[in-house]
Amino acid sequence: MVVCSTSLRKNSGNVKLLNLNRRNIELLVMTKLATVFEIFNDEQDAVNSYFPDRKLKKFDILDFVQKMKKEE
Repeated sequence: MVVCSTSLRKNSGNVKLLNLNRRNIELLVMTKLATVFEIFNDEQDAVNSYFPDRKLKKFDILDFVQKMKKEE
């Protein structure tokens, strides 16, 4: 993983880890590799980390329902 990460960084890439189990996280912490890799529990957060300036508009169901009632 370190070789892959190093190679990707040389080419402007990055490795992010997603949905690791407790044992894997403990191993990354013990080996201090948790400081090398970004670790995420949520896939959308991992994807969004590649686009830090992107603002995501979340769908607000309450707002949608209220607008629909106004249109009736």
